[in-house]
Amino acid sequence: MITKEEEKLIYDLILNKLDEEHFFKSYPIDLKKNKEYFWDELNDSITKNDSEKIEICFDIIEYLYDDELSEIKLQSLYQKAILLKCSYHLIERLVDSLEKTPFTINYFKHVLNQNYLENQSEENIETFMVPIWNKCLWALSKIDTDETRKIIFEYKSSQYEDINKTVNKLKSKMTK
Repeated sequence: MITKEEEKLIYDLILNKLDEEHFFKSYPIDLKKNKEYFWDELNDSITKNDSEKIEICFDIIEYLYDDELSEIKLQSLYQKAILLKCSYHLIERLVDSLEKTPFTINYFKHVLNQNYLENQSEENIETFMVPIWNKCLWALSKIDTDETRKIIFEYKSSQYEDINKTVNKLKSKMTK
């Protein structure tokens, strides 16, 4: 469990108030020996659906680990987290971070069929969910397969004007 002290160190590092050497020396856990610590914390936070801790873990992992294996692990955890009923801002971040490949189509489809807001007012949906759904449509257009074109075109008669505009823009940009 990441403590408030750890959280402060993490954000001091990310905000360049602390260098990596000082971060590793100051951190209450020996991160050189326990290389999986943040990965384990992230996995645990996702399992517990703790949006705040998920954010913190994604922040530090994305900051510290920049290699191919880390990318593979991150994508797997993005996919796991996206299936949860997390806060809309975390879902938006996951949508932004998820690779745009045929293997991730189902995750974008999943988000398109969800509403992550507690307050379901029309104004809230327009303000918070429609932009996330638009991001999913844009992501699907980047994958650009017969399947993604079909998914996108299903939204051409959406009740939300912004979704309709996005679909029309994407129709003109996509092949076939």
